This record gives sequence, C-alpha cells and structure tokens, in this order.
Amino acid sequence: MRGFKRNTKMVLMLTGLGFTGMVNASVLTNSNIDSRLHSSNISFSDLTFFDAKAVITTTMQFSGNIGDSGSFVTTGQRDTIANYSMSSGSGISLTSISAPSAINNYIGSFDVTITGTTNDFVSFTKELAVATAAEDSNIMLDTSTGFNTLKFLSPGSGPKALKTNGVFTITQLIAGDWSSQGTGVGQAELTSLSSDWVVTKSFVYDSVSNKTQFEAINYLYSPTAYPNLTILTFALHGTAVSAVPLPSVVWLFLTGLGVLSFNRRKKVIN
Repeated sequence: MRGFKRNTKMVLMLTGLGFTGMVNASVLTNSNIDSRLHSSNISFSDLTFFDAKAVITTTMQFSGNIGDSGSFVTTGQRDTIANYSMSSGSGISLTSISAPSAINNYIGSFDVTITGTTNDFVSFTKELAVATAAEDSNIMLDTSTGFNTLKFLSPGSGPKALKTNGVFTITQLIAGDWSSQGTGVGQAELTSLSSDWVVTKSFVYDSVSNKTQFEAINYLYSPTAYPNLTILTFALHGTAVSAVPLPSVVWLFLTGLGVLSFNRRKKVIN
C-alpha cells in the first residue's frame, strides 16, 4: 500500500458494546500505529516472468485505549490489484470496509475501534499482477535491455500509516534460489536502499520452502522523510528476450513464395 490518508471521527462506546455507561473515546490516527510489516510473496513460472505476481500483506499494530476509534482511507493503489481482503486481531473491531477498485478510483476505506488490550492489529492482503508500467503494479517487467528483468518497486516511498519513530519492516519472499547476486541470468540485484534501513536478510535461500528472502527494517521511521524518494528496489535478471515466432500460416505463405520463385527461375533457364 503506497499511500495512506486518514479521516477522523469521535466514537462514543455505549453499554450495548459491553461497556458500562459512556466512555470517553479518543480518535485513532497514524500516531497510534506503532509498527508496520510489509510482506510480499512473489511467484512466477520461469525466467521470462510473463506470469509473475505478488501477494502482499501489510500488518499494522495499533496502540490506544478500549473505545478509541478512527476512520482511515487507503490511496495510491495499483491498477492490477485483485483479491483484496482485510482482517484484524481479536482486540480490534474492523468495520465499514470499502475495498479499492476501479469503481472508487482505487481508494479504499475502513473504520478501526479498539475493543481489547491484546491482538490490536489490522492486516490487509492484495494480489498484484506483473505490469509493464511502474504506475500499474509494484512488480514491473522490463525488456529494454534485451533481457527479461523483473523489477520490484518500493513499498515504502511516500508517507505511510505509521507513527514517527515507529518500526517499519519490509520482507520479500521470492520463489526459487536467488542467493547469487549480480546482473547475470538467474541473479538478484539490490538496486537501491535508503541509508536508514538495516538489511537483516540479504537474499537468503531456504531449501525447505524453496524461497529466497530479503528483509530490511527501519527502527526509527519518519513518515515525512520520503515524500518522493525510493526506499527499496531490486531486480531479478531473467533470460534473453526471444524473437516473436511467426505463425504457421505465415511460414506456409513464405514457403509458397519460395516454390513459385524456384519454378519461375527454372523456366527462364530452360
């Protein structure tokens, strides 16, 4: 999720919700989000990356008192978004969910109310398909160099729903073994990483899951530090771009022309 705005409102919790009398409720804002985990699970069939997709889950840990409530709006979603869903821990009531889609110009919204003292988290999951333009997806297929290159765009640029000095973790799980780093076929390349992020796993392969993990953490994240900057990007280098094969009808047509040309030349010689 690339952008996050908020609308705020005061919610008064009544007896019907399990509280005695009326409770003084505070408004939840981004300042009530202590940590944010952005996790991507990236898969594809082969090194052409034609069917690549990323299943992305973002989890936010809230802090506050029982009865605190707020409304949030999600912005900056990608056009290839699909299968969007939200969930919460037992200490959160999640209501009024509007999933981002073409109908609402990819702007979603939801309401959060703290109902318990533990498991106060909210998660949302979405699926993004590979695209050829950066504005359409977090994963982009680039063939400009003559090779199929799968590029991963930063999930952390722009202000995020996270308090100042909150903990922001980005973890990427990639199908297959990408522990070799470089620009050759089958290698991973870290192309940019802002200096205040600490790399905790640098393309570490796990043979049991057959996945490679990259992870970076910012322990003192500033939501206003990156309005237009890229925090994290990396690329997977695939095979050379193949020439587009001609359809069989075209090959038959060209073969026919060759036969006609040969017969014509034969008559001239005779």
